[in-house]
Formats: sequence, C-alpha cells, structure tokens
Amino acid sequence: MHIVNWLFRFILIAFLVSCTGTPPVEQSSRKGDAAQGKKDEVRQLQTFRPQIRSLLQRREFLKSLRLMQQEVNLGLNESSLIEEYTLALRGGMSYSEELMEKEHFSECGIYLQQLVNLYPRNLPALSGVSAGQIRQKMNFCSDQLMIKGLAAYRAGKMQEAINFWTALLVFNPERTEAEKAIETCSIQLRNLKPKP
Repeated sequence: MHIVNWLFRFILIAFLVSCTGTPPVEQSSRKGDAAQGKKDEVRQLQTFRPQIRSLLQRREFLKSLRLMQQEVNLGLNESSLIEEYTLALRGGMSYSEELMEKEHFSECGIYLQQLVNLYPRNLPALSGVSAGQIRQKMNFCSDQLMIKGLAAYRAGKMQEAINFWTALLVFNPERTEAEKAIETCSIQLRNLKPKP
C-alpha cells in the first residue's frame, strides 16, 4: 500500500510539473517575489514622486530628469514615471523656447543637449516630445550660432566669430564646418597681428 501511495504522489507531482513547467513551490515563490517587488516599487514611488513634483513646480526640469534617471538606474520601472517624464520634457522644451526667443542660442543648445541625454531610454515618444524633436531644436541653435559667426566674420570681428563657433561646438561637436571656420579665422587673425 505504501508503494502505491508513493507511486501515486510521484505521478501527481510529475503531472503538475509537466503542466506548469516549474515545481509548485518554485512557482509560488516567484509570485511572492513579484508581489514583493511591486510593493517595493509602490513604496519607492510614494517617497520619490513628491520630490519630482516639487522640482517640476519650481521649473527645475533637468534636476527632475536626473533624479528620475537615478531612480531608474536603481531599479524603478521607467513606465511608472511616464507622467513625470512627460511633464519634465514638455517643461524643458518650453524653457528652451524662452531661451530661443531671447536669442540665447548657446545656452539653449547646451540645455537641449542635456534634455536629449536624459531622455528615457525605454519609452517611446512621450506625448509629443520626442528625442528627434529636441535634436531638431538643438540643430536650429547650431545654425543660428553659425550664422551669427559668419555675420561677425564678414564684419571683420574675427574673435567674436570664433566665440560663436566655439560656443556651437560645445553642444554640437559634429558640426565640422564650425571647426573649419575657427581654423580659417584663427589663421587670418594671426596674420593680421603686427609682427615684432
């Protein structure tokens, strides 16, 4: 009789394992781990969200994005912060518009570069704010600094032209035409200086 009970239990366990893919004990511990992970994330969000909201209210968009990225690096799921990411990125884009209106293209370009660097890696375009849109604005700032540099160069203000192009390269080093313009202008500037 013991052998029959033992054999029946063995067949039952083998059947359960084949149906679920994992032994029942392992499966229940995984569910427990997932539930605990979810509780930890909710607790983390409860303490973390007010900090983010406070930063957003103070228009500290880059700080809020840095803080979110830090929490994501510690294991928080990016998708649980979609609303906060959207508010921060929209606010950052709005602030960049203010800088452009004031023609602070260098400051705006640096700001936009930071927005791109802090853009969430695992989320699609957020409510009308994509990394591509941010890059387009950054390129606009680059273009404006290039134009200002050329205008200064044509006016004979060589050092001012170099300053505009150097400012451009700080946030957009791929603009090789700015490097070439600086090189050409620097040579001309050196040739204009009186020789001892």
